[in-house]
Amino acid sequence: LVNVPEEERRDLLRMGDDVIRSRDKDGFTRTMGELNRYGVRLARQRAGGGDADLVSIMMRQSGASGLSEDEFGRRFAQIVVAANETTRTLLS
Repeated sequence: LVNVPEEERRDLLRMGDDVIRSRDKDGFTRTMGELNRYGVRLARQRAGGGDADLVSIMMRQSGASGLSEDEFGRRFAQIVVAANETTRTLLS
């Protein structure tokens, strides 16, 4: 969905799990920041591209709506955590 390189998928899954399992504000904030930075890095790599993955589509929409990189990164982090948890728990 977000076209993450295969070698980075486990890291993304771990980050999503860490957010869900976080027992303290510092751990939650640290991991959400890590996801935010990861999303911003992907967005920078795909800026101006015409791909059909979610990050590329969000980038095109973000430019039109005036989202900052940080706002984009926060949205990316929320989507990753929600998709990760929903796929494993709701669908199973």
